[in-house]
Amino acid sequence: MQEGDIVTFQNLLMCSESLIEKKDCKKLLDYFEVPAKKSKGFIKSDTPFSSLVHHLREAGKVSSDDINYLMTACSDKGLSKLMVALTLYQKAQEDEKQQLTDSLKTTEEERQQLTGRLKTTEEERQQLKDTLKATEDERQQFKDAVKATEEERQQLTGRLKTTEEERQQLKDTLKATVEGRLQQQKELEEAKSSLRATKDELVKSQLEYATESMALQEVLEQTREALNQQELVMLLLYFPRSGDDLERSIAQCDDAYSGRVVTGPSKDYYGIVTG
Repeated sequence: MQEGDIVTFQNLLMCSESLIEKKDCKKLLDYFEVPAKKSKGFIKSDTPFSSLVHHLREAGKVSSDDINYLMTACSDKGLSKLMVALTLYQKAQEDEKQQLTDSLKTTEEERQQLTGRLKTTEEERQQLKDTLKATEDERQQFKDAVKATEEERQQLTGRLKTTEEERQQLKDTLKATVEGRLQQQKELEEAKSSLRATKDELVKSQLEYATESMALQEVLEQTREALNQQELVMLLLYFPRSGDDLERSIAQCDDAYSGRVVTGPSKDYYGIVTG
């Protein structure tokens, strides 16, 4: 028989029936002063010991937690086998009580831990509540920021549209300015070309004028020389050939023709230089 075989009170009764004889059971009935009528009924039954124990339980002398009274009787009557069973049961009960005590202690510790966890959980819940409130505040701030950003985006869109229009106007103005500058450059080039042509024409005219002037000067010189030659011939024909008379004649001619131009030394008919 092992301790694990009689863990429960019912197992104890079942095991005890095989460990006690009816004569030994009669000793216990006499020890507990069970009435004769009941005692005979217990002995005649198939489970006299169990019947006795139930009788003692009803009388409040034995319980599943307290079998000391029964153990004392067995000890007094020398029922060693039954004492072994009762001792094993009692030890099993004590072990179970110890386990229950340890379990209760563990449960108390766990309860304390759960209380601590509950307190921690409550603190965490409060922290989460505060965090949730802070998150809600941040969400509202973010919502306000998004609204402000949307308004700024609308303003920037309007500014961008205005800037684009101004850029287009500047682009058109720049295009017109470039076209005007190109037109001015073209007109300037045309003016320069016209000026160069005018300058070339002027230079050409000046050259032609100079050439014509030189030609006229040459013709005039030739004409003057021819006139002077004619005058000299006339003087030689109409005046004497002596030097004094010739000089007088020339002087008279000079007085008569004060506008005559002398271009160089005069020669007489014979080639003599006279002045």
